Amino acid sequence: MASTAAAEDGVAIIPNGGATEARVFDLDTSQADIRVRDRGRRQLVSDALGPVAIRDLKILPDDANLLSDVDGRGIAITETDGSFSYSFASATERPRVTSASVTAYAGLGAPTRVLVTDSNRSLAFVVDPQNDEWVWQQSFAMPGARATFAQAIALPSQRAAFGINWTALGLSAVDVYTVQSGEPTTIIRRLASAQHPDPPPETVIVPELAELRDLMGLPNGNLLVTTRFGLSEITTEGDVVWKVDIGESAELRGEFATARLVPSGRIAVATFEPGVWTSPHEHHRVHWLSASELESERIEVLASTDALEAAPARIEVADGHGGSGTFGYRPGLDAVGSGELSDLEMARDLAFNAAEYAHGDWMFASALLENTGTDTVTVSQASILATPGACGASTQAPRAIVEATALEIGAGETFELQDSLEIDDSFTLGRWCAKVVLQDVAGNTVELGTPGTFDVVEDTGGGSSTVIVRDLGHWSADAADVGVDMGVGDAGQDPEPGCACSASGRSVELSWVGLLLWGAGSLLWRRRRL
Repeated sequence: MASTAAAEDGVAIIPNGGATEARVFDLDTSQADIRVRDRGRRQLVSDALGPVAIRDLKILPDDANLLSDVDGRGIAITETDGSFSYSFASATERPRVTSASVTAYAGLGAPTRVLVTDSNRSLAFVVDPQNDEWVWQQSFAMPGARATFAQAIALPSQRAAFGINWTALGLSAVDVYTVQSGEPTTIIRRLASAQHPDPPPETVIVPELAELRDLMGLPNGNLLVTTRFGLSEITTEGDVVWKVDIGESAELRGEFATARLVPSGRIAVATFEPGVWTSPHEHHRVHWLSASELESERIEVLASTDALEAAPARIEVADGHGGSGTFGYRPGLDAVGSGELSDLEMARDLAFNAAEYAHGDWMFASALLENTGTDTVTVSQASILATPGACGASTQAPRAIVEATALEIGAGETFELQDSLEIDDSFTLGRWCAKVVLQDVAGNTVELGTPGTFDVVEDTGGGSSTVIVRDLGHWSADAADVGVDMGVGDAGQDPEPGCACSASGRSVELSWVGLLLWGAGSLLWRRRRL
């Protein structure tokens, strides 16, 4: 029973002030008196690196660690021995990455989209660890106020939620977005703690969100919300299911830092004493609460750790729960609908922006998929693959010219499969054949529509004055208008001045001068695989 309890109630604790390991605790429920048990430590980074500040931890399905900030390094994926397998860091400025969540997997151990928040720049962005690419970004700054992110998570049904504080405005909010292929696209609604200028078209006032600290997605589609002094369950429509205040319990003291649903169904919540970040204090603890009592808006503390050596910054389910920020949700690995790949058809055939390309030209390829069935179809990966030679004649392995992952296409809905790439020297001269290939979570594949062809030809020197690329945004010229915002979600470490950014996520035409400027912006970040 003790080992079962460990799997059901265990949490890993990220402390303030830097660490190489996370302490792990669980509950021993084998006796009538529930007790906390020390399970030891989980290695996060190598001891040789020394203690580093970590602001968020997600344990991935292959037991790897997805770490945020890592002393200003950006994000990192480390193995169970603490060795780095991937990192994504700023080349020119020090980020303050407060959260990272997987929004799409291509397979177990293969996250292809990671949603990252940088509070120094009021910026959220998505990276592709498999191809070392930055694929989406958006600024959440408001005039005179920096956005300090509490958390950003992936939600089922192709959604994402951003927890944000604009402290200079006295405002906190949860922004709920639609997601396509692991990338946020359009805001659905904002749940805001107060009225504010220029809100999104659908804004719901939820005062319980004030001074936001953390978010977690629940299996029922709702949000577990942690604020400075409160804990609540709130729907993505803004309805408060239940709420409690830390002052309602004689056993809880200080302020809330973070909370997690654990597999047993209990809620683990961390408390701390502000200002005492790296020293022991009796308010630095993790408590396990009865979920049934919370639903009745009462607090029952089932067990608590002894006082911790430092204020807890974040806790994570000890054995992981998907890496997305929503309990048990693994986007792209778990089918959410019962539709078949055969329900998908081509609403518009495969098309290219030109019939032939010389090396150095840019190709834009697209196809429109439509779900003609009655159930949502989950697609693990959708690709436009190309092989040299005539269609049906090539024996060479295909190469992907467009890829999208973790798609959920609802009944009657369409999805635009599109992207751009440069035709480099690896494309041999001659005819190429391209086709649309889909794969489900079980590994089954299907080809859709009629293959398309294009030719790679010798460069005649004519060239083109425009190219088609994907807009990943740019550094805004009005960055100086963004105010310094300390934020209530950060554990006592002051932010640095940042800037505002924007992105449209669409294909655009740029002049060669525009392309050079766009490329210079891309160099602000360095991607590397270790």
